[in-house]
Amino acid sequence: MRNIFLKGITLRPGGSCDGFFAALCLSFALQPLFFCLLSAARIHPDAGSASAAFLKIGQGARATALAGAYTAISDDAYALYWNPAGLSDAAGRNLAFTHNDYFAGLSQEFAAYTAPASSFGLFRPGAFKGAGAGISLNYLYTGKVLERRSGSYEAGNDASPVEGKFGAADLAITAGAGFPCGTGLRCGASLKAISQVIDDRSGASAALDLGAIYSFNWLGRRLTAGAAVRNIGPGIKFSSRRYGLPFTAAAGLSGRPWREGPLLSLDVSKPSDNYASIALGAEYPLGGRLLLRGGYRYRHYGNESGGASGLALGLGFLSGRFSFDYALAPFGDLGNTHRLSAAMRFLEPAVSKKRAAVIALPSVDAVKGGELLALRFEQKPQAITRKGMSLLVRGTAASAADDVPGLMSVSFMVLTRGQAVADAEVSAGQLPEKLLAKFPFLAGPDAVWQLLSVPRGIDGELRLEFKSAARSAGEPGFYYLSAGDWKEAVVEAGACGEKVCAYSVSVPLSTHYAFGHKSR
Repeated sequence: MRNIFLKGITLRPGGSCDGFFAALCLSFALQPLFFCLLSAARIHPDAGSASAAFLKIGQGARATALAGAYTAISDDAYALYWNPAGLSDAAGRNLAFTHNDYFAGLSQEFAAYTAPASSFGLFRPGAFKGAGAGISLNYLYTGKVLERRSGSYEAGNDASPVEGKFGAADLAITAGAGFPCGTGLRCGASLKAISQVIDDRSGASAALDLGAIYSFNWLGRRLTAGAAVRNIGPGIKFSSRRYGLPFTAAAGLSGRPWREGPLLSLDVSKPSDNYASIALGAEYPLGGRLLLRGGYRYRHYGNESGGASGLALGLGFLSGRFSFDYALAPFGDLGNTHRLSAAMRFLEPAVSKKRAAVIALPSVDAVKGGELLALRFEQKPQAITRKGMSLLVRGTAASAADDVPGLMSVSFMVLTRGQAVADAEVSAGQLPEKLLAKFPFLAGPDAVWQLLSVPRGIDGELRLEFKSAARSAGEPGFYYLSAGDWKEAVVEAGACGEKVCAYSVSVPLSTHYAFGHKSR
């Protein structure tokens, strides 16, 4: 991809590295990556035909470190660039900045502000619950003023004299909104005003971005799928000719294959002036507040600047309501690019009572002989986004290390914007007659647990780990109460000893959980 600024001056901004889920497609992706490193890249026949090539430079150090695999994530202010549907559910006000130390003496600045849509007066309060909106500024400029030499006065080997100064700058101002549009589905759109100045020439245009994000559960894991189309517009006119915008279509999938494992993301994208690309990214939390990131982008027919140019690495640091990110992205002979990002969440009014952040679950059909379990809770920060801090909360029973039947641990993800109430109350007992009559086993369950209270903001399913007395007859079955009926969940069997067998299960939030053995 190239963008000709003036006589003989050619810049090669990297295309946005967009593109489906690393865990599902890693084996498929490795084969083209290998051939990419061994073969020369093929140039697309329409390369350099689009104007405003700066719109293809991905924004945000976090997204850059994931090699641009961000279409399905887009959970921060950079949703204004990647996928406007991510602006939905803006639970507060957020401000983000990115500085891009690009190659060839170019620099880029990006700033974004997001808030609930009602803060901008776009919707009536309560009309669209979870609607969010934002505005951003994207500015690419030459780091220093260049000398203009046309070559018209060259004689022999003498250099052409300086005829003046030359400068160039690109600007895009974007305003967008996202809102829930169905169960688990969010939609969004943004409108951008674009301006390019090249020496004494200038042009302007407008463009539209559209996006959607869908969250769902699959095999007990929370996954997110996303799709976006960017830069729908008439193009920019210079002199008597109009140049089209870099239209891009992208789709992706992201999630955590393991509850405490990395966030994986995979995107595919197709620009109008280049071949399709596939990008894979991973984000792994280290030590609670430090995040390690990496990714790779492969363009069909090879990366333009060499195989290594698809690599991206980065770090993130979480500190209260602030987050800081760094990304390194090499571009072969063109050099390395460095991105620094900082984000701040504005504080919301403090909760007056600690228990106000806790949901007290209904006490109807309470278990008989209920005994409150002693669980020791710990919380581990996972990420800071526009919505708040994501925490992994895990409660461990004191008898977890003993060969004693019962609940060993309960863990869940929670999203909080203030001081987290990181505990839950669990009671063990027996089912009352009303619920026992509906239970699938005539013999009844071996163990029953009731959730009495949980923190607000639980995101996804709960994971329970427990032990049951070893039995030789009957398959294990785990059930949870849903709308008054028992629903079965998939049990993951662990090691069995002489006295007990270990099990684990991922289940939706409910009031009652029961485990037993099916009769053969």
